[in-house]
Amino acid sequence: MRIVAAGRSGLSRIGGLLLSNLINQGTAMGLGYKLSGLGSILVFHEIHDDADAELHVGCSSRALEYLINIIRQSGTDFVTMDETLLRIDDKQAKPFVTVTFDDGYRDTYERAAPVLERLNVPFTIYVPTHAVTRELYAWWLGLRMLFKNQDVVTIDAMNQRFSCFDLKSKIAALRIVTNWVGEDFRLKDALRQTFKSNDISLEALSDKYFLNAEELRELAHRPLVTIGAHTTSHAALSILSLEDMEAEMSDNRDFLENLIGSEVSQFAYPYGTDKACGVREFSAAKRLGFKSAATATNRSIGHGSSKHALPRLNLTGRFWTSSADWTAPVTRSPPLRAFTAPSAERKFL
Repeated sequence: MRIVAAGRSGLSRIGGLLLSNLINQGTAMGLGYKLSGLGSILVFHEIHDDADAELHVGCSSRALEYLINIIRQSGTDFVTMDETLLRIDDKQAKPFVTVTFDDGYRDTYERAAPVLERLNVPFTIYVPTHAVTRELYAWWLGLRMLFKNQDVVTIDAMNQRFSCFDLKSKIAALRIVTNWVGEDFRLKDALRQTFKSNDISLEALSDKYFLNAEELRELAHRPLVTIGAHTTSHAALSILSLEDMEAEMSDNRDFLENLIGSEVSQFAYPYGTDKACGVREFSAAKRLGFKSAATATNRSIGHGSSKHALPRLNLTGRFWTSSADWTAPVTRSPPLRAFTAPSAERKFL
């Protein structure tokens, strides 16, 4: 895979150097992206020091720093989301990159923020209410814990049993189940019994992985940080009624504004795929008064891009991608039925 230039010399100079070095530094790359056009919004989730321990679902702080430095050396500006919106309307605007983080992970505070603040890079953190209150049904964390801790994993809702005794097969199996949910987000609730029978506490995982109220409030008052909305429960909005969908968006904004004491005007759709959000959700974000709303559509921004359906580039993670080179053999035991993982491209959680 390669980084493709599209008429913007600053971004295009990043080229293969970025790809080769990031891979060498242990970042799990699913690079079906282009740093091109007017600018790019980058989306990250978790920042890990030990990628193996977390089944390669995130980015290392070292790789993050390298990425920032190589982009800056190309002459590209790092800007806030507010500045991004201004540049979309400015036909003379310089190329830019905007850095965003989804879900409000504690490692954004502990690992990403020190790097970005030292390099003077502004960033936006999109936070769901239930991550802070520890009510979040973070099924993806539960699945990861399941595959981390066990070599034989049964997913009753899929009628599947996975035998995965090494890192590569664990990652591959986790990806299969994650993509199964991604085909229909209602399926995530079918995993509750699996978590219960394996003594996996999503509340405890939320407490371990997500920011608490004090940490979020402290981050929000730092000059380079913008806090954005990300729904109350990290819901796939497309499967909700119109009333529930709008409540997810507006109630989350109210919660965050009351917590941090300042306006929250940016929004990101949970999951961000075309199965999780679409025209109805884009219209709602605009109607509810958000200045912008970001998807997980994996491409760069051009002049005239819709401010309530902004694409973002996912530079890390083998999940929600169609990277054919990451298909490890996973043993599935009879008599459970065969299951084929979807091959369509998926974005990162």
